[in-house]
Amino acid sequence: YVEQMMQGAAIATFVDQAVMFSLWLSGRAIFDAENRWQGIRGSAQDITERKEIEATLRQSEARYRLLAENMVDVVWTLNPAGQFTYVSPSVLQLRGYTPEEVMQQAPEEAVCPGSLAALQAGMAQAFHTLHTGERLPPAYFQIEQPCKDGSTVWTEATGRAMYDELQRPVGIVGVTRDISERRKTEETLRISESATRCQRLASQVQQKEERKLWISSVL
Repeated sequence: YVEQMMQGAAIATFVDQAVMFSLWLSGRAIFDAENRWQGIRGSAQDITERKEIEATLRQSEARYRLLAENMVDVVWTLNPAGQFTYVSPSVLQLRGYTPEEVMQQAPEEAVCPGSLAALQAGMAQAFHTLHTGERLPPAYFQIEQPCKDGSTVWTEATGRAMYDELQRPVGIVGVTRDISERRKTEETLRISESATRCQRLASQVQQKEERKLWISSVL
């Protein structure tokens, strides 16, 4: 530590009665009139709390990276100008694009033509609401998005406003999830229900015709 102090400063960790604490040590060498080294004049500052906060932040960042890299849903944020400021790594699994590529995409590159108009209208309304200072209710969109391999995927995007400590709007945070399988199931159910209605209608028509024939035979 002395050598480091001679160069400016040093951080030292000590253990006293099973309690670990950290000190910020700084000092300079003292020489006499004949330039002979006499000692060191220095100071020590207890930075134990700061080191504990830094360790906690590192642990939190590690947990956050683990969560962000392994979640299936895509988390994203937009600034008040409508530009992406964050896209989670899971977008690579969803669409085949890296977060960096998605953050450079224009709306017409991130959304298929059939979903673009509705999304633009919804986002325009959302940002208008933010700029007027009104509270933005949660928004929901079902959109078709292009994938890097040329295919498309149906997603559901939900978003809500972000506010700073003074309750001023600073952007939108949202979550996008793959709903392709859900849409397939809904379409299968719709076709099945439609077929059931057609069969019921055909049965009713047949019963009416049979009733007419029976009445004609009786008369």
